[in-house]
Order: sequence, then structure tokens, then C-alpha cells
Amino acid sequence: LRLWDAEGWRHIETGLAGFARLAGDRPLLAVLFPVLDARAYAEDGVGDIHAGIAERARAAGVPLLDLYEPFVRGGELDPPPPLDIIHPGPSGHRIAAVEIERALAPALERVRVE
Repeated sequence: LRLWDAEGWRHIETGLAGFARLAGDRPLLAVLFPVLDARAYAEDGVGDIHAGIAERARAAGVPLLDLYEPFVRGGELDPPPPLDIIHPGPSGHRIAAVEIERALAPALERVRVE
């Protein structure tokens, strides 16, 4: 199974468009968690996948928060965790929570005002 072939990208596009439809005029934010191993970006082209997802999110009108840079600044990618490069630990969840709150704050404030 290849996730990033043409069919995989169509699934991403369909999913993002579906999220946008479901959200309607409500705040929406897609969150992209990084692979927790810097080698995946340096050697395996995972950064290109992030760019492709960002491009498709823009096309669908879905705001995207890519947590790659915040995780890099927080030291979450190097060295990689010993067992699991997909699921963040407590410090990664803290980083994600802060960034998600920051990204949603303007939209949530508008909802409170309305």
C-alpha cells in the first residue's frame, strides 16, 4: 500500500474538502503532526509530503497548522524516540496544545463575540 501515490493524494484532497463542508462557517483547523525523527525529513523526503498536504489544504480552504517547526524548536525530533516515531510524548503534546490554542484563538474569539 502506497500512501503518497496519486490515489493517496486524492484521498487527502477528498478528506480536506469534506472537513471544509462539514465545518461550514464554524472554526476549522487541520493539524499536521510531524514524524518524530529528523532523518525522515533529511533522508526520506517527508518535508515534501508536508508541503503537499499544505498545498491541498490551501486549495480546500482549510487552515493547516503544521507542527514540524514547533516540534523542531522543542527538540522533539532529534534524537528520535526509541520505540515510536509517530506518537508524541508528554512534551510533544504540550507543544501541540500551545500551538493549537494559539492558532484557534482568533477564530474562537470571533465566535464568542458573535
